[in-house]
Amino acid sequence: MSQTPEKLILEPTTRCNFKCDMCVKQSQGCEIAEGDLDKEVFSRCESLFPKVKSVIFTGIGEPLLNDNLEAYISRAKDLMPEKSIRGFQTNGKLLTRDRAISLFKAGINKICISVDTIRPGLFDAVRNGGMLSDICQAFDSVNYARKSFPQTDVKIGIEFVLMKKNMEELPLLI
Repeated sequence: MSQTPEKLILEPTTRCNFKCDMCVKQSQGCEIAEGDLDKEVFSRCESLFPKVKSVIFTGIGEPLLNDNLEAYISRAKDLMPEKSIRGFQTNGKLLTRDRAISLFKAGINKICISVDTIRPGLFDAVRNGGMLSDICQAFDSVNYARKSFPQTDVKIGIEFVLMKKNMEELPLLI
């Protein structure tokens, strides 16, 4: 008897707009090819959607770099059970008000934003390519979209990569 997983993780892209210290892509000898989840590969996963409880669009890259992300979320929403989760993880840099509205319209209901430090200098060093203000903008954008779609229950979370250099900040962030 074949079983269907409860959670499906799809990687929208391996491209990223940051060069984070902790990312495997920054490791010596890393040969991860740059590319996006294409529509044909996505469509081959569609038969799983009616059976899974969650689809998470995440991986090594920044999901918001894939121009098809909203289309993928919308299609997943159309095919998945009503109470299912459609989420993604982001570094926040590209999460503008317009993009947040677009994601809410598509049917996103879970967004995790990477916050690895609360100190601007350390953030800029760890998240090479980003600034702590990007995180503030991302949260502001999501809150703006929430006000525009009050009937939508989008869960917001944070992700924190624990490292020696940011250990003492986790309790402060919480």
